[in-house]
Amino acid sequence: MAYYITYLKDEKLYTNANKDKVYLVTNMIDSYMGTCFTLSEDDEEWLIKYNMLEYFYKDMFLCDGCGWYCEIYEQQENEECLDCNI
Repeated sequence: MAYYITYLKDEKLYTNANKDKVYLVTNMIDSYMGTCFTLSEDDEEWLIKYNMLEYFYKDMFLCDGCGWYCEIYEQQENEECLDCNI
Protein backbone atom coordinates (compact mmCIF):
# COMPACT_ATOMS: atom_id res chain seq x y z
CA MET A 1 0.00 0.00 0.00
CA ALA A 2 1.48 3.30 -1.03
CA TYR A 3 1.20 6.29 1.27
CA TYR A 4 2.16 4.05 4.18
CA ILE A 5 2.76 6.77 6.79
CA THR A 6 -0.43 8.60 5.76
CA TYR A 7 -2.36 5.34 6.06
CA LEU A 8 -1.03 4.69 9.56
CA LYS A 9 -1.93 8.20 10.67
CA ASP A 10 -5.41 8.06 9.09
CA GLU A 11 -6.15 4.73 10.74
CA LYS A 12 -4.79 6.00 14.08
CA LEU A 13 -2.14 3.26 13.95
CA TYR A 14 0.85 5.62 14.06
CA THR A 15 1.52 5.27 17.77
CA ASN A 16 4.60 5.15 19.97
CA ALA A 17 4.43 1.36 19.83
CA ASN A 18 5.05 1.23 16.08
CA LYS A 19 7.31 4.24 15.56
CA ASP A 20 10.37 1.98 15.42
CA LYS A 21 12.06 3.25 12.25
CA VAL A 22 13.30 -0.11 10.98
CA TYR A 23 9.89 -1.72 11.55
CA LEU A 24 8.11 1.09 9.70
CA VAL A 25 10.50 1.26 6.75
CA THR A 26 10.46 -2.54 6.39
CA ASN A 27 6.68 -2.47 6.16
CA MET A 28 6.86 0.51 3.83
CA ILE A 29 9.21 -1.46 1.55
CA ASP A 30 6.76 -4.36 1.56
CA SER A 31 3.97 -1.99 0.54
CA TYR A 32 5.88 -0.64 -2.48
CA MET A 33 7.73 -3.77 -3.68
CA GLY A 34 6.27 -5.10 -6.92
CA THR A 35 4.13 -2.02 -7.53
CA CYS A 36 4.33 1.00 -9.79
CA PHE A 37 3.16 3.40 -7.08
CA THR A 38 5.02 6.69 -6.92
CA LEU A 39 6.73 7.24 -3.58
CA SER A 40 4.29 9.50 -1.78
CA GLU A 41 5.43 12.89 -0.54
CA ASP A 42 4.63 11.94 3.09
CA ASP A 43 6.57 8.68 2.82
CA GLU A 44 9.54 10.37 1.16
CA GLU A 45 9.59 13.19 3.74
CA TRP A 46 9.47 10.64 6.56
CA LEU A 47 12.31 8.61 5.01
CA ILE A 48 14.44 11.74 4.62
CA LYS A 49 13.60 13.09 8.08
CA TYR A 50 14.71 9.86 9.75
CA ASN A 51 17.65 9.22 7.39
CA MET A 52 16.04 6.02 6.10
CA LEU A 53 15.95 6.75 2.35
CA GLU A 54 19.12 4.72 1.74
CA TYR A 55 17.69 1.85 3.80
CA PHE A 56 14.46 2.03 1.76
CA TYR A 57 16.42 1.51 -1.46
CA LYS A 58 18.84 -1.05 0.00
CA ASP A 59 16.92 -4.11 -1.22
CA MET A 60 14.88 -2.62 -4.06
CA PHE A 61 15.04 -0.05 -6.83
CA LEU A 62 12.67 1.83 -9.10
CA CYS A 63 13.11 0.47 -12.64
CA ASP A 64 13.74 3.16 -15.26
CA GLY A 65 12.10 0.97 -17.89
CA CYS A 66 8.76 -0.11 -16.44
CA GLY A 67 8.51 2.17 -13.40
CA TRP A 68 7.97 -0.71 -10.97
CA TYR A 69 9.77 -1.26 -7.68
CA CYS A 70 11.84 -4.42 -8.12
CA GLU A 71 14.17 -6.44 -5.94
CA ILE A 72 17.74 -5.24 -6.07
CA TYR A 73 19.05 -8.50 -7.58
CA GLU A 74 17.01 -7.69 -10.72
CA GLN A 75 18.80 -4.38 -11.29
CA GLN A 76 20.88 -4.24 -14.46
CA GLU A 77 23.63 -1.77 -15.35
CA ASN A 78 21.15 0.40 -17.27
CA GLU A 79 18.98 0.83 -14.11
CA GLU A 80 16.28 -1.44 -15.56
CA CYS A 81 14.95 -4.74 -14.24
CA LEU A 82 15.50 -8.19 -15.71
CA ASP A 83 12.08 -8.18 -17.40
CA CYS A 84 12.81 -4.92 -19.22
CA ASN A 85 16.10 -6.34 -20.51
CA ILE A 86 14.69 -9.50 -22.10
